[in-house]
Order: sequence, then C-alpha cells, then structure tokens
Amino acid sequence: MKKKITRIIAFIFFLVIALLIALPYLLEDKVASMLKENVNNSIDGEFDFDEFSLSLYREFPNARLKLKEVRLVNIEPFKGDTLFQSSEIDLSIGIGEFLGGSDDPIEINDLSLSEAKVNIKIKDSGFANYDIARRSSEEGTPEDDESNTKLSINSYTISDSKIIYEDGETDFTLVIEDFNHSGSGDLSQTTSALDTRSEAVVSFSMEDTR
Repeated sequence: MKKKITRIIAFIFFLVIALLIALPYLLEDKVASMLKENVNNSIDGEFDFDEFSLSLYREFPNARLKLKEVRLVNIEPFKGDTLFQSSEIDLSIGIGEFLGGSDDPIEINDLSLSEAKVNIKIKDSGFANYDIARRSSEEGTPEDDESNTKLSINSYTISDSKIIYEDGETDFTLVIEDFNHSGSGDLSQTTSALDTRSEAVVSFSMEDTR
C-alpha cells in the first residue's frame, strides 16, 4: 500500500514538473501576442520585440519573462523616431498575475533593462514624443484614466544604457551615457522610500554652449 501511494505521489510530482516545463512552450506565442496587442492598444506608437521567452519552473511560483530587441517607435508628429529600445528586458512576476483581472494591481518582483536607449524629444511647438498615452476622441484625455492598472516594482536594474533629451523650445540637449542604475522599494506608492545607486557620464549643450 505504501509503495502504491509513493508511486502515485511521484507520478503527480513528475506530472507537475512536466507541465511547468511544457506550458511555457505552449503559451509563449499567445502571451507574446497578448503583450504586443495590449501595449499597442494603449499607446499612440508601435511597440514590438523580436524574441520572447517564458519560464515557469525555475522560479516557481514566479514566472520569468524575457524580451529581446525591444523597441517603441513614435508615430506623427515624430514618425519613425525610436523613443525606446533595449537589447533585453528581463522580469519576474508571480504566476497569479496572469490570472488577475485587468484592473488588479500588477506586482513585478524584479526588472532589468540591458543596453537600453531612450530618445526624448520636444519640438519647438511644445509637442513631446513621450506623450504617447492613447487619448479618448471625445475629451482628449488618456483613456480610462480612473481605472489605470497600478504597477508595483520591487527592484530594478538598468545597465549599459543611454538617455538623450532634446528640447527644441530651449535648444537644450542632455546626454547620459554609460548609464548604470539600480533601485529597490515599492514604486507603486505616491511617496516611496527607495534605495538607489547610479553611475553615468553626463554632457549637455545649450545655445552653442557645452
């Protein structure tokens, strides 16, 4: 009897492990498509990535998601400009986040960006390329502003990245290169206590002054 129970337990255990290994391969394409669709439906821009991977068994009950060659491209009036790109985005979230409703808060355990590049531009007319939240046609305000999902990130890392800020109104340019930054704390709060570390090479210019 004991041997029979042991065999049943072992069978269930190996079945669970097999499911945790197999499910990501079955779900990867669906999750990747949902991610692209949800992001693109909420912004005035074009979000895409070349590769996506999902792992459930290595950090169970957390899921590990990796996106490679990620990019966010502007539309008019900055059509063709790349607002954001990264060679890899790596994040860990609880499996339960996939089962939550659209209005439930999303908690990310850790997030890392590698070789990211952010290009912020403001035209002399005042238009900013980072103002990409999709707006309602009636009021000209971001859609579902009152029901936006709350996002919590416990820790994050940015490595080997670059930020360029160009302000056409003031003819001011700021460049942050070799940017490495890490932080931890609850970023979902209006006021948060964060532990952060940063290092970078910074340069700027304004009206021919460097």
